[in-house]
Amino acid sequence: WAMLNFAITEFYEVRRAMTKYSRMGADQERDRATERQVASRGVYRTERLRLVPIDARHAPELWELHQDEGIARWYPLSREQALRFAERMESSWTRGVGKWLAYEESTGAFVGRGGPSWAVVEGAECVEIGWALRQEVWGRGYATEIGRAGLDHAFSVLGVEEVVAFTEVHNVRSRAVMERLGMRYVRQILRPGLIAGSSEMRKDAPFALYRITRAAHDPS
Repeated sequence: WAMLNFAITEFYEVRRAMTKYSRMGADQERDRATERQVASRGVYRTERLRLVPIDARHAPELWELHQDEGIARWYPLSREQALRFAERMESSWTRGVGKWLAYEESTGAFVGRGGPSWAVVEGAECVEIGWALRQEVWGRGYATEIGRAGLDHAFSVLGVEEVVAFTEVHNVRSRAVMERLGMRYVRQILRPGLIAGSSEMRKDAPFALYRITRAAHDPS
């Protein structure tokens, strides 16, 4: 009986040890998964900008940004719409990609937003890249800098095969950024936006659709 009791005790000790290490392994895997998620949602730094992933807490900053004359002209946003946008970006980041708020690294000044996020274009889900910058910083190359960071993230972190961008056909500044990023014009599509010569939002405004593939992207 003594031997039997010893064997039973040993059996349960081994079982407890195996359960413990199994749980440790599961905990470690959860930790690694969390680290990967945090890394994918982390703050990015470019040569001149600090890019912070947007979440619901940033709704007031987004609303304030969209009061800028140069942004409001193309993307008018109410407080409620700013909150919905921020919540959508927070949800997008849970899937590995979303828009950033952009701050100058040297001064800390809030200059705009941009980056990649999930979008639906003509019924198909894809990764779309965009930007919106305060008018006072136009011409400094910040949109291109955000765009390059967004493409790097989409291709190297998320691992998608292509990224699209779109803007109203008459938004020549934004189209020029897309072309500087190496994106190619695909075709015209219809989306809610502006038509040339009018400040009224339309449900079927003509947009220019651009795309770039992973193979065509130059990370330098």
